[in-house]
Parts: sequence; C-alpha cells; structure tokens
Amino acid sequence: MNTKFDDAIDEELRNRLYKSVHEEFVGPMDPDSEEILDERDSPAGRYHAGVLHPRGAHVDVAQGESAGREPDTVLDERNEGPARDGGLPDIADASDVGEALPDEDYEEPVALSNARAQSAISMTVAVRPGDVLSADIRCAKYVRIKADDKSHFKRVPVHFVFKSGDLAIPSGRHDDARRVYRLGKEHLELWLVYRRAISGGVVLTVAVCNTDNATGNRSDDDLKCYYQTYLRISSSSGLIPPVWNQANDVASAEDATKRLIYRNIRNYAIGHGCATRWDDNRPVLWAETQIIPTAETRSMKPIHPSMEDVTLSIEDFGNPDHWDDTVKSIQLLCKKYGQWIAEVRGKAEGLSECYRAAAWDNLAQCEICLNRIEEGLGTLETDDMAKKAFIMANEAMYEQFLHYSVVSGERGSLDEPLGYTRSWRPFQLAFILMNIRSMVDETYEDRKVVDLIWFPTGGGKTEAYLGLTAFVLIWERLSHNESEGVTVLMRYTLRLLTSQQFDRASSLICSLEAMRRKEPELLGGREFRIGLWVGSDASPNKRDEAEKKRQAYVDRNEGLNPFPVRKCPWCGSSFEDDRRASYVRQRRTKKLLFVCSNPECGYSKGDGLPLDVVDEEIYQNPPSLLVGTIDKFAMLPYRHEAFALFGIHNGRRGRPPKLIIQDELHLISGPLGSMAGHYETLVSALCERTDGSSKILPKVVASTATVSRAKEQCNQLYACGEDKVFQFPPSGIDYDDSFFSYEDKEARGRRYAGLFIPTLNAASANIRLYADLLWEPATWNDVADEQKDPYWTIVGYYGTTRELGQAVTWMGGDIPERLHEHKMRAERVGDKSVRYINVAKELTGRKDADEVRKGLDSLTISYPSSKAVDLCFATNMISVGLDVGRLGLMVVEGQPKTTAEYIQASSRVGRGKAKGIVFVVYSATKPRDRSHYENFAMYHNGFYQNVEPSSVTSFCRQVRDRALFGTLIGIYRSVDEEDSEAFRSPEERAFSLAAETILSRIEKVDPHELAGAKQDIEAIRAIWQESDYDRWFELKPDNLDPPTPLMHPSGSKTSDAWSGGTFDVPTSMRSVDAQCKLRIVGSYGEYYEREAECNA
Repeated sequence: MNTKFDDAIDEELRNRLYKSVHEEFVGPMDPDSEEILDERDSPAGRYHAGVLHPRGAHVDVAQGESAGREPDTVLDERNEGPARDGGLPDIADASDVGEALPDEDYEEPVALSNARAQSAISMTVAVRPGDVLSADIRCAKYVRIKADDKSHFKRVPVHFVFKSGDLAIPSGRHDDARRVYRLGKEHLELWLVYRRAISGGVVLTVAVCNTDNATGNRSDDDLKCYYQTYLRISSSSGLIPPVWNQANDVASAEDATKRLIYRNIRNYAIGHGCATRWDDNRPVLWAETQIIPTAETRSMKPIHPSMEDVTLSIEDFGNPDHWDDTVKSIQLLCKKYGQWIAEVRGKAEGLSECYRAAAWDNLAQCEICLNRIEEGLGTLETDDMAKKAFIMANEAMYEQFLHYSVVSGERGSLDEPLGYTRSWRPFQLAFILMNIRSMVDETYEDRKVVDLIWFPTGGGKTEAYLGLTAFVLIWERLSHNESEGVTVLMRYTLRLLTSQQFDRASSLICSLEAMRRKEPELLGGREFRIGLWVGSDASPNKRDEAEKKRQAYVDRNEGLNPFPVRKCPWCGSSFEDDRRASYVRQRRTKKLLFVCSNPECGYSKGDGLPLDVVDEEIYQNPPSLLVGTIDKFAMLPYRHEAFALFGIHNGRRGRPPKLIIQDELHLISGPLGSMAGHYETLVSALCERTDGSSKILPKVVASTATVSRAKEQCNQLYACGEDKVFQFPPSGIDYDDSFFSYEDKEARGRRYAGLFIPTLNAASANIRLYADLLWEPATWNDVADEQKDPYWTIVGYYGTTRELGQAVTWMGGDIPERLHEHKMRAERVGDKSVRYINVAKELTGRKDADEVRKGLDSLTISYPSSKAVDLCFATNMISVGLDVGRLGLMVVEGQPKTTAEYIQASSRVGRGKAKGIVFVVYSATKPRDRSHYENFAMYHNGFYQNVEPSSVTSFCRQVRDRALFGTLIGIYRSVDEEDSEAFRSPEERAFSLAAETILSRIEKVDPHELAGAKQDIEAIRAIWQESDYDRWFELKPDNLDPPTPLMHPSGSKTSDAWSGGTFDVPTSMRSVDAQCKLRIVGSYGEYYEREAECNA
C-alpha cells in the first residue's frame, strides 16, 4: 500500500511503543486506572520500577519477582466496599497531614531512594527565599479482591495534593533542617530536607517515602508496596538550578566556549532513584519525577533561515555558462554570513562579563572563516585554471550524485525524475572554498592548518570532502602537477566504514573517469582510479591469493564473496548476479578486473571499472584516490613497495600526495590514537618535500560529529601546533546557531527513553524489553506498512562482544518464549496478532567481511517482506557509517563508555522520515549508569557539551616501546636507495635522518618525552650494530628458520636459531597486547577414562 508518510502517525507510534514499555515495567500510564490483574500476574512480579517498598524489604533480583504468595486482605468486588477498616483514600489534602516524626525515626531520603528495594523517590531542587511551594503526589496500591469466585489484584489510585502555602521550607537551622508531612492514613510521607544555601536561594531535597516496615513475609511485604509513584513540586516564583557555577573556574579556552554556548542549558532538578523533568518555560514553575524519562534531541538544519531563499545548485555550478550566477550566489553566501556575524556581535555586547572573552574569541574565528571563504572565491575569479577545476568538480559531483542515487536505491533508474534541485549545503560549499587557495598554492600558510569539519551526524560531511577531492584531482590534471603516487589519501578506522565510503567515493571516481574519457586532451591519458587498501580479511592483498579466491567463488561457486565490490558504483547492477562476467582476470597482466555486466553501463567494456582492491596492483600503479583503514599504515615498515603510494621510487622522491582526509577523528583516541599519532611521524616523513627553503606537506582535513579539545588531539596526531587547527564551522555565542548549522526548533527529533529497573537483573529486563518492542508493532493492524516499517526492526547496541554474546543466546529461547506469552495473552482477548523472530542478525568484528556486508544489506529490506530483519545485535562496528533510513528503533545496553560513542551509535536510527526512539537500559549495579539515569534530561538537553576529550599520547614510554622501531625503520628504508642490504647494519646517513625526524617531531608535540626517546634510539642503534641480521623481516608466524630477520610481528614467536636482538614491529595499531594460542589437549571425559583404566 503506497501512502504518504504522516508525521502525526509516526508520533503516535512512538507514543505507543513508550506506553507499551511503561505498562510492562511500571504499570498503567493513566493515574486513575483501576486495572484488575490475575492472581498469577501479581503487581510485585510484574512491575519493577517506580515501586516504593516497605523499609527493610529484600528483593531477589535473580528471580525478579516474589514467590509463594498467599491470599491476604481481600476486597469484595461485588460489594464495592472495603473489607478492612479505613480503606484507601482517593485524594487527600493538607487536612490529612500529620505531625513530623521525631529525629530517631529519620532516615536519609537519598539513601532510601538509592536502595535496590527503594522505599523513597526524591529529587533535589533549589528555591528562592520566600518562595511558596505546592506538591502533587500520585501512586497506587494493589489489594486482593474476589470476583467471579476468583482472586485478583485491583489497583487503587492514591492522590495527595498540597496547595500553595501548605508546605513550609526548612530554614537549615539545626532544629529546622527538615519538614515531614504524613499523607493521611497511608504509610506515606512527604519530606523537605534542607541541603545548603546557594547564591539566590536554598537547595532542598523533596522526597516521597514509604514508612511501612517489612515483615519478612514476601506476600505481606508485596502488598505494602506503592506503585507508579509520581511527585511534582511547584514554585510560585520559579525554581533555580540547584548547583553553583564558579565563573572564573575555566580550565581552557574550549571550556570557556562551552560555558558560553551552553549557558542557557540549566539543570533544575536532580533525581534520586528516579529521573526528573521540568517546565520548559521561564521561569521554571515546576519539576517532577519520571520513572521512564524521555528526551528529544532536535536535529540541526544545515541551512540557516537567512539562507533559505539562496540556491546553491550543484548542477548550475557545474555549467560554465552560469559562472556569473555562481559568483553571485557565493557572494551572497559571504554577505549573509557577514551579516550574521554582525548580528551576533551585537548580541554579545549584552552578555555577562564572564562570557564576553569567549564570545570575542569565537567571533574572531568566524571572521577568519569568512575571510578564507572570500579568499577562495577571489582565487577562482583570478585563476582561470582554478575556476575551470571548480566548475568541472561541480559537474563531477552532480553526475556522482545522480548515479549514486540509483546505486543506493534512492531512485529506481537514471531516467526517474529527481523531483528536487540538488544543492550544496552552505557549510559544504564554504568548506571547499576555504581550502581552494591552499590547494593551488602549496606554499600558502593555510596549507599547514588542519581543518576539522565538526558537524552533526547525517549532516553531509562526506560530500564536503568529496567535493574538495574532486577539485584537487581535476586541478592537478589541468595544471600538469600530478602526484607521482596517490593524490588523495582517505583514511578510516573501521572496516565497515571504509567499505561503505569506498562505494561512495567509487561513484565519484567513475564520474571523473567518464569526464576524462570525453576530454583526454584536457585531463590526460592516465586513468582516474580508486584503490581500497585494507587487511586481507576484507580484500585479498596479493594477486595469487585474489585469483585463487576468484576461481573458488566464480568457477566453483564455493564460499562467500571475497571481494568488497558487490555492485557497479556507476549504474548499481549487481556483480553477484553474473559473477563470471563481473570478476575477471586479465590474461596479459594477471590483474583482477571488475567489469559491469550491464551492457548499457559505460564500464561494461575493456578493463571495466577504475577500481583496485589488491595491494600488489595498488603499489604497481598507485590510484588517484586511496581509501584505507588507519591500521594498514602499520605495515609500511614491512612493505618497501608501498612507498610508491607516496611518490617514492627507489629512494627518489617524486611529487607526494596533496590531500589527506581523516574521517571520524573522535575514534583516533586512546591506545589506537596514540599508535596512530606515532606512525603519523612516518606518514608525514614520506609525504614531506622541500621547495627551496619551504617545506611542502599535504593538506590535512579531518571530520567528526563529536569532538572535544580537538586542537590538542590534532597536534598530537599531526604535529601542526594547536594554533594551526581550525574547527569548522566555528561557534557563535549559542550552541544552536553557528550560521552553517541551526537547530530546527519546530521539527521533531530523535526520542530517547531511559529504563532503570532496580529489582530485575539485566538479562530479565532486556528479554522483557525486546519481547515487548517486538510484539507491539505486530498489533498495529490499523497502521500502513510504510509507517510500521521503521519500528519493525530492532537494533540492539552493545559496548562489548562479550555482552552481545550473551544477548545472542536470547534470540533462540528466552525472547521467543516471551513472545509466546504475549500471544497467549492476546488470544484470551480475541487478538490474533503473532510475532516471531524470523530473521536475526549479528554485526560484530567476529563476523567476516562478507557476512557483515550481507547483514548491512539485509537491514535495508523493508516490512512487510518476510526477509525484513526482526532483531539485529551489534557492537560499535555500526557506531559510524551505517546509514539506513528505514531504521527507527534501538535498544542500548548500558550507558556507552563515552558520550561520543553514545551519540554516534544512537544516531543510526531516526535518520529518515521516521524520527525513531532509542531505549537505554541502565544497569542497576553501575553508579555511572545510575547517574546518567537520574540526570537524564540535563544530559540529553546538552548532548554535545558532554563529549569527553580524546586522549592521545603519541610518544609516551609505552607507545615508544611498541612503535618507535617501526617508525624509525620505515623512514630509514624510504631514504636508503638500495634497501636490499641495508638491514645488516644501520647506514649512518639514513639512520641519522630518521632519528632526527622523529626527535624533531617529539620536541614539537611532547618535549617531556624527548630525553627518553633519544635514549631509546641510541639503544636501538647499539643493538642493531652488535647483532647480525640476514634479511629485513619475517611475517609468517610459523617460519622460525634462519636466517635472522631484523624485525618480526609483535607478539609472534621467535626462534632460538636467530642470533638475537630481532625487533618487534606491530602489523596493526590495535593489537596492544601479545596474543597466545590455545591448543586443546584433551577433555575431562578422556581424563576420567584414563583414571579408571589406571585404577582397574
């Protein structure tokens, strides 16, 4: 059924999912509900959050429910009256309030709230002097009733209201530190506890407590619980944040900027044993508890309101006849940006003094940005070659877009109308223009600046640096200044991301090559090509290996597809449908070719597509653009032939790469970041050239959606100096408006919901949650398939493979069993809905490349297809690069280790028309998880300000021990022209140059490590001089025969036959610890059999 997607329906579906989960773990959302539960479905066994237990109660979290209950107090439903004295009041007011309890009966409410079987919920707020407070408290008790000669549990609502003036604020004196209000005849009290005085007010903890005591009898204690507890506190003059900020306590310029741009994001309530939310208006007139809190993160629009009438058409920019209009559009962009800067400057004048310095610094960066954009436009207007390259780059990008829209499935064919004008987003165009001059003038000062694109996920960062790539590749052909190796290096950290971006970049290269074939006299006779440089798990590294795998897959139909190219990046035709025609070995060169089987495609003849995925072919003929994983660079010391990628041939240094792109910079941190920073010394040395007195290096561009203290990180990685890092777009004075990104306050955003289930173990909570989320969409018989589709597939995100491994076992037993229970309940009320787990997937590093690709492809299959995925468990493999618009439902197990990971992972859903919902299951045993739950609203309101700084220590002792020799020998081998015998003893000129290069970089980046590095290098020299080496390396772990190699992989075995002193050099930047192999020598059964034989 083809229907138009309806935002209102999507909102309703998200509400249904939330309601379903709330009713599963907390209970009815209707506070006046009088639900009836079957005796077998007791409230204590069913509801595990928002419950106030009697004090001293014990909960068996392994079972998650109480057992062995006997009938207790009973209400007779037929008489509609209480069978015991007093009953339960429907509503109470101040007239029901009792006297405060004596001190000896007082217990700290926060401690009661934080207990596993909590007997209070509380929140800390701050009020102004003289404020008048009121309160609203709701909960429910369940009592046993008889109906139809059967026992049931009936919900009885409990509601208390304290009107303005009923509550007195404690003064904080020793005899007035708290006020306690008894709530009618219930075993409930409202507490107001004085905490401290702050500037302009008083901090209080407000708590609702169950004062009943546990008896030890589980059945009795369960009926003493209060369920679905809710508290709202209201203020007549407005609440204030219950924390104090020291205006001068700022550690860095970046911290000052964060304080400035997030100054209006304030925390007005801190939960204890619950989460909180508060009034969105100012003043903040109320705050309330939430058991399953929700927050919505609004999306950032890439087009400022002032730019909505400005068209930046890529097609028009690629037409030389429209050049005058192109210039006017860019000038208008600059004018609008300049006006925005002026407006923000005026607003900054009215800021408090503590914010102004940061505001002026930010605006100064905005001025620099504007100047660079205008400078780029000036270059295009005065340099005909740059102008020509810019126009052709736009033409190539437009053709790339048209073809990739078919490849990605956005359009059915090239003939299908596009339906809209494909335009540059202002930040994409501005970024390209900023770098125009430094691309055409290698000596220009901005060439040394590391430009970091910082833009939210899904904002279009890839198109920005692909556009710059197209310009560079075309400009070097027009200027006859081609690199003699690779022109552009594009690096990623994850193989999944690398493969996906390779597909997109391949479309661009096909576009450029199609242009070259039309105008070879202009763009030269050398093909535009793209290479994929990854590990052997993702693509064969040698020709012989590639041919063996090709024959097995193509000729004998054996095994999985060993090649990362599955369909034509130009027309979208599948290669797997006609393997023999698509995967071809060229007889003359024995080269692996990818030939499109679609006769209408421009790459169906001759040598096919301009793609290389085999290392030997990449080294022999370096492509224009090389896409690779950062780990691959650890192999440079071993692969002398790889120096050709940098224009180095037998020691002769030709023109090097012009542009290095590092995507997802936030992942280059920790041990991986430190190793990458160390090896970057080698990469920089291979790229460096001199022009007279000037040092020429490639332009470095990085991108990320989550970053903190980027200047420090980039300096550690690229030794550029913190003053040579430019974050684009620069901030203004508010987080939600940088001109190039603007928060869309009218649009819906991705919704987050937090689950903290204190009386259930993690496995039980997750099983129930997954079953509930799977079941709920199956009941939507009134919803069109297109609307239902985003919530049919659940993505379960896990921080570690170990945690995911346990979850995978639930797919086969626990979750289906729970789904069966849902089905049985539905049948009892005449609902014929069913749901099974027909298609389950796992996306982790333990799956091979082909399984991962097929898993990704399966996620694109929409409901109601029987092949649509029901449940997919994944690790951080999907945290970047996964872009499937139909996904709208995710479960995150525990708070991820970093905010960056959390933002990146959760943004994999809600990227399409459906905005999606993410359920975060917090661990009841982890204090950090509890903290995130209790501060849920504040954390999500200021998402990006919580991103932690990346830790990179490129030259510390531990990294030097592991990587120093690899970096040293890589530079050494690149200098020595003969190389063949240079392993025997250190050749002085090459060794000294390598040592000087490393020490010079350490002095710039981390001078405290300089002395230690000098000692390490001299120790390496001494060992090398004293030992006898007969070859460069040994890569095969089982080959321990002489002669002695100079180096071998870290963690591999060494041979007694080697003369000693052989150096460990890693083959990956990730394998931090040495690995050991385990061999099973027997089983317990065999052992006992042998024992029996011996004793016979």
